[in-house]
Amino acid sequence: MQNSGDKPEGISRRDMLGRLLGAGCTACLGALTTACPGGSDWGKPHKLAEGDAEQLEFSTADVPLNAVLPISVGGQAGFLVHMEQDGAEQWLALENKCTHKKSKIDFLQDEGYFKCPLHKSEYNMDGTLRERENGKGWPAKQPLKQWPVEVRGSRVVIIAS
Repeated sequence: MQNSGDKPEGISRRDMLGRLLGAGCTACLGALTTACPGGSDWGKPHKLAEGDAEQLEFSTADVPLNAVLPISVGGQAGFLVHMEQDGAEQWLALENKCTHKKSKIDFLQDEGYFKCPLHKSEYNMDGTLRERENGKGWPAKQPLKQWPVEVRGSRVVIIAS
């Protein structure tokens, strides 16, 4: 039996409801941040490179033919491109920066080219500007910056100097 001045043992109903509400809000926020594009890993540089900021190495198996891998070269966002051009395989390292206003660009996998979301300039997989359908030029006038790339057996080496 309890005396009228004694408090019951355990947690009160009010405290329990507050804790359940807090846990539910935390779970919902966690789910939202991973489901939103800003909380996803798409387009973030992959941690597949070995080496220092002067020279990065990737396995040739990391990027299938006619595909693009987001990377970081010397702290700058970029793309490692594995493509076929004129019947030969080619490896390129391109900076992820539009040459018009320096905004990040997107690779449109289904279409096979890069596009600036800001002013819609388009670049081929090799970093050159695409021809515009209406014959007018793009806001960007220069191709994407490239870093030197060497293929050494089953390794792709980016020289970031």
